[in-house]
Amino acid sequence: MKIKAKFTLIVSTFVIILLALIAFIAFSHYKKSIKETIAQQQFLMVSILADEIDSKLLTAQQHLIEVAKAAPPDIMQNPGKAQAFLDNKPSLHVMFESHLFLFTPAGKVLVESPYTPGMRGFNLSFREYIINTLKTKQPYISDPFVSSMPHKHPVITFTVPLFDRKGKITGILTGSIDLMSDNFLGRISTVKIGKTGYFYLTTTDRTLIMHPDKKRILTKMASGLNRLYDRGIEGFEGTDETITSYGTKMVASFKRLKVKNWILIANCPQAEAYRPIHEAEQYFLMATITVIIAVFFIISFIIKYLTKPLELFTRHVEDLPQKTGDDRFLNIKTKDEIGTLSLAFNKMVTEIDKRSELERSVSRQKELILTAAGEGICGMDSEGKIIFANPAAAEMCGYQVEELVGSHMHHLLHYARPDGSPYPQEECPHFSTLRQGTSCQMRDEVFWRKDGTSFPIAYTSTPIRERDTITGAVVTFRDITDRRKAEDDIRKLNEELEQRVNERTAEMERKNAELETVNKVFVGRELRMVELKERIKELEFRIQNSESGRQK
Repeated sequence: MKIKAKFTLIVSTFVIILLALIAFIAFSHYKKSIKETIAQQQFLMVSILADEIDSKLLTAQQHLIEVAKAAPPDIMQNPGKAQAFLDNKPSLHVMFESHLFLFTPAGKVLVESPYTPGMRGFNLSFREYIINTLKTKQPYISDPFVSSMPHKHPVITFTVPLFDRKGKITGILTGSIDLMSDNFLGRISTVKIGKTGYFYLTTTDRTLIMHPDKKRILTKMASGLNRLYDRGIEGFEGTDETITSYGTKMVASFKRLKVKNWILIANCPQAEAYRPIHEAEQYFLMATITVIIAVFFIISFIIKYLTKPLELFTRHVEDLPQKTGDDRFLNIKTKDEIGTLSLAFNKMVTEIDKRSELERSVSRQKELILTAAGEGICGMDSEGKIIFANPAAAEMCGYQVEELVGSHMHHLLHYARPDGSPYPQEECPHFSTLRQGTSCQMRDEVFWRKDGTSFPIAYTSTPIRERDTITGAVVTFRDITDRRKAEDDIRKLNEELEQRVNERTAEMERKNAELETVNKVFVGRELRMVELKERIKELEFRIQNSESGRQK
């Protein structure tokens, strides 16, 4: 790969990665901001709707309280009067379309409006709204339940206790809202978020109060199927991503009501909520790819312009072997590193010319030295093949130089054994040099001439190394025939001298034996003379002693 392509690839890759990283960070920030905006808007929407429901629940409850306050004191003693009182409240009928009831403290129906045959005296004391109202003596809004009316719809009941002057409960006024009707609670199921998003209302015990799917009203949501719903039941308020029990990815917002501990939930499919993000992502990706392609071509053009002198330099170097004279010099005049390199190259060419002339001179000197050398010199490669030989080597062996070059060194040593048997190649000294890298210094061998005659030589082999590898060896040898003749003459002289020395030594040993015999005789005589002298001294001593005795 050319350096221009490499440089273009490296720079383009770096710039593309940098642009992609910037684009990724920018889009991630944009995506995060859009998601936060969507979450805030959806939570604001569900909060507004929750406040509206709270307001309407309070309004309905307050309206029922005002009607209870306007009820005649004896209304519980006169069912006809009570029936007329409830029938004449059209505003209550609009608000509580699923009947108005007046219960006795025992939980039995006193009257209902509109009138339904068979309902008076019906005991509903088991209902939790009756129980809670009697217990707290306060207005109450019930959780949803299935109505006892023939339609059996899910309803929510509002209650207001009636008191006598002593504060005792005399009756309970109730109004019910049908969750299957078009009222402020029923309309929750019709409100849309975008095209497919929806709202639903649930109690904290997981019972659905309102849902777009009417069949699910009063059903309970199982725990563990919707992670965010479980958090909402536990008290979470806000917006987050979740997966519904049906496996749909949603953006869900949770808001608790104030009047009743219910939870209003807004669900919007992520595919719809994040559609602007996905569209922006596609546009952003297309724009990024377009910019990357444009940047790549711009970088390629710039690098091509910048590396043009370098290409000229490369082509010049490639064609340099075919150039001669001044054509070998490079003419690039730029004020950058390429211009400096051009000047350095021209200086190098000049220096190479000088060195080439010097090397040619040295080579001629080497040839003259090899030619004038009195010893035979051969060079061999790592296989033992002769790659050069000087005239002295060829002359000693009876060959022409051209005949020696290319032959194997073992050929000259092939019959080196004294008995004329072949010299094993693996024992050849130059192979030891090649295998072990050790010099073979001044070894006496026998070389064979071309005509089949042999002559003794003094043989030296020195390894040639390139770094840690043995690439060959240099062999020097000289004819030692004269030295061998001189050595033979010296050996003969030494043998004659040794013979003469042995003869003289034998004669001297004989004379020494004779002399030893004479010495033994002489020594015996001397011993006898010493003994006589000692005897004379002893006699003289005795004579002197005897004379001294006589005198005494």
